[in-house]
Amino acid sequence: SSSKTDGKEGLLLVHGFGASGSQWSKAMTAVAEQQEPGQTNIPPVFSEGLAPDLIGFGEAEKPAISYTGYMWDSQVLDFVKECAIPQHGWTSFVVGGNSIGGFTSMSMAASDTATIDQALRKTSNQKLSVNSNGAPGSNLCGGLVLMNSA
Repeated sequence: SSSKTDGKEGLLLVHGFGASGSQWSKAMTAVAEQQEPGQTNIPPVFSEGLAPDLIGFGEAEKPAISYTGYMWDSQVLDFVKECAIPQHGWTSFVVGGNSIGGFTSMSMAASDTATIDQALRKTSNQKLSVNSNGAPGSNLCGGLVLMNSA
C-alpha cells in the first residue's frame, strides 16, 4: 500500500464564480511540464492536476436548485473520492481555488481532514474524517492554496 510520501500527489484546482475548470488550462500545462528534460533527479512537485467544473458552471449540469457552498464542498470532495483517488491513483493532494472556488477549496479541505471525536469512533486505531454533510472524507488533503478567495 502507498503512503503520502511515496504515492502520487495531485493538484486539484477549483474555479471561481462564472468560470469553469478550463480557466486552469495554463496551470495544468505547467504542472504537466514542471520537470525539465534531463532532470530526473528532481521529482515533480505534483504528479498531475485536475480541475472539475462546479455544478452550475462550465460543462457541468445546471439543475434548477439553490447552489450552496455545502453542495460544492460535497461535490469536490466526492470528485476526489470517486475520481482522483480510484481512477488516477492519488494518495494525497493539494487543493487550490479562486474566488468562490477558494471558499469551496477551504471548506472541502476542512471537511476532508476534520476528524470525529475518539468517543464517537467504533475502533480506536482508525482516523475517520467527515465532510460538512457527515459523509466520510478521504483524509488525504495535504495543503490548501487560496487565490482571491470569496
